[in-house]
Amino acid sequence: MRKVLFTMITLMGFGLLTNIFAQQDTVFYQFWITPPGSPLSYAVTEEEFFLEGGSFEIPEDDLPGFPWNLEPYQGLYDAIVGGTFSLDDGALNNNIKMDIFVSNLQPGGVQYNPINGEPLFLYFDIQVEDLATGTVYTGDDHFYFNDDKYFRFCLSYGSAFDAFLQIVGLTQGNLGFAYLIGGAWSEAGIQTVLEPTQVCFVAEHLSKFGGGRSGLGATNSVEPDALPGIPEEFDLNQNYPNPFNPTTKIAYSIPSDGNVTLKVYNTLGVEVTELVSGYHNAGNYEVTFDGANLASGIYFYELRADGVSLTRKMMLVK
Repeated sequence: MRKVLFTMITLMGFGLLTNIFAQQDTVFYQFWITPPGSPLSYAVTEEEFFLEGGSFEIPEDDLPGFPWNLEPYQGLYDAIVGGTFSLDDGALNNNIKMDIFVSNLQPGGVQYNPINGEPLFLYFDIQVEDLATGTVYTGDDHFYFNDDKYFRFCLSYGSAFDAFLQIVGLTQGNLGFAYLIGGAWSEAGIQTVLEPTQVCFVAEHLSKFGGGRSGLGATNSVEPDALPGIPEEFDLNQNYPNPFNPTTKIAYSIPSDGNVTLKVYNTLGVEVTELVSGYHNAGNYEVTFDGANLASGIYFYELRADGVSLTRKMMLVK
């Protein structure tokens, strides 16, 4: 009787575990370093896996001197050891294979190549294969997750990380992440989170990531054009055209002199760019927003002056 009861309990437990795991897709992953100028990469890890809702850490490793001389990049690698990747539960519809490449290493150097003049403390090129369909997403593609589900990475501060920041001329309080899209940096779809002990990003898709200064993917402010007329009220017009590709015009009205900001945000609430920032005389104004370096999607733009704000929605379609 005891043996039968134990068997029943065991089977019930196995069934419960099966149901739990059946609800979670699997991420098979491998971590690589690509030597400068090489078509091949050095495998830091064997292929391993975790379930969505889980995570893994970048392991310690002594970089080899042969067949590639990666020893000069030991400090660069030590700076990211312990970094944690995680994926929200429910982010996937199928099992995936994820290859994470540390690349863009400076030939003969100890750091990453600057991109668009920006020094970097981190650079990942992530490639994904959907194991159900066989579709492969390279670093130039975007592998999106289910709505409101995200891929996360956190890197703790420490002596190796601080030493590398000094090499590239960055500081803990002024760090940010961005996607590299079409050769340009973009903060659309990625959020930087600065905490007392670590810096993190929250990303809505996998592709190419860089870590550099705060505002790495933000564009510069532009000078608004003054329009005729004297406004009676604070107003923010709907952008035109909308949807747009890649530029659109945003008109607004300021009834009294004062400081004005006009900012664009993505759906995560992350600032994409600050279009306008400065003192305005009362009047009507118009500014052009260029989304050439951003991914298609919905964005919000907010006008703020004298403690009052207005927000509208626009759509970029490429």
